[in-house]
Amino acid sequence: MRKHLLPTLIRVCVVGLLLVSLAASGCRPADVPVASRRDLADLDKLLRLMEQRLALMHDVARWKWNAGKPITDPERERELLQSVVERGRGKRLDPDLVRSFFAAQMEASRLVQQADFDRWKAKNQKAFADTTSLTVLRQRIDNLNRDLIDTLAEVRPWLSGLTVQQALPQRADKILIGNSLAGVRETAIAPLRR
Repeated sequence: MRKHLLPTLIRVCVVGLLLVSLAASGCRPADVPVASRRDLADLDKLLRLMEQRLALMHDVARWKWNAGKPITDPERERELLQSVVERGRGKRLDPDLVRSFFAAQMEASRLVQQADFDRWKAKNQKAFADTTSLTVLRQRIDNLNRDLIDTLAEVRPWLSGLTVQQALPQRADKILIGNSLAGVRETAIAPLRR
């Protein structure tokens, strides 16, 4: 009986070794979903836009610091969420995805601004000599929000795929580097995780 099992065992071992060597060389079986280079490039584009938006928050914080304004602006946030949800509908995006994505971007933005305020308060920071006007900053943020919606629409069809989900944290760690503050990166990407 063992003699009959030996050829089968040898075939299984040969196939296993072949699959291991193919995987090591970058080849994968056809039924394993793999994100294309374009899909990962789109993910990177989304993350870079998120990084640009978060980077602007330092300028927003400087303006608010000089003006003595609070970090939170509930009315502006409500208006922004309504606006992005409407634009997302035009791109056939689920309103809940758009709402949660932008709510997370706003929360991450508040974390960045709060860290700046805390640091400035600790060192008795005086008013900054040169700040960008809030009107200009909001225009930049609105432009980034439009780009984020467009890119989110490109990313959405494959976002829940296993390969992309596995790639998301590592790519976020590499691209959202200007926001290493604990919680900012995780807050910003949370709605993209499945």
